[in-house]
Amino acid sequence: MTSPTAKPSSAPAKGEADASAKAPAAKQKKKGGCLRGCFLFFVVLLLLAGVVAAVVFDLPAKLHIVKSPAERLFSGTPYREEAAQMKEELQASGMDTKGVELDVLPVTGSDQTVAIATLDASQGFRFTSGSGSVADTFVKLATGDTAKDLNVGRAAIGYKDGKGRKLITVTAPTDAIADYAAGRITKEQFYARVDGKIDIPNVTAAIQEELNSSGVKP
Repeated sequence: MTSPTAKPSSAPAKGEADASAKAPAAKQKKKGGCLRGCFLFFVVLLLLAGVVAAVVFDLPAKLHIVKSPAERLFSGTPYREEAAQMKEELQASGMDTKGVELDVLPVTGSDQTVAIATLDASQGFRFTSGSGSVADTFVKLATGDTAKDLNVGRAAIGYKDGKGRKLITVTAPTDAIADYAAGRITKEQFYARVDGKIDIPNVTAAIQEELNSSGVKP
């Protein structure tokens, strides 16, 4: 017969035992998730550092955009025929224009225009050894006869991956492009006047897919 004054057993209750047993697994899972997230964050930081070292982009700030570009900045009619002419000039300069979409938009309240070239890998664009540098692409885009006729004040180049996701956009003022083309500034000085923007969610997704396809498990 058990004494009513007997001390309770020091053994943990069943709920406590279950919680104690699950704690290490939860901690390990949390640690693994942290390592994976930290790894991706580190890779993105490396990518950002490499791009920002050459180009630092903030198109809305540079163009003083407050609302959407369609509403405030580019409210005029796009120059479609002229854009087609500029694309032909790009091709004539030796650039492969497959997968290249070119738009020329008037800037509201100004006599200038903005030329935007989108390099879309999902539509067949491929970087090749003869593509030249980003600076060279800017020169081809902004110094042609049609660009001069349209008074292009700024040029932008965007890149989309094989799934059509925009990863990065870079932009530069035409005067800086002209200075580089004429040899008045070096490539490094030109890049100091170029701005850049990276779509971090899309870049992160692309990195993760590349790691998965190569069998790397972060």
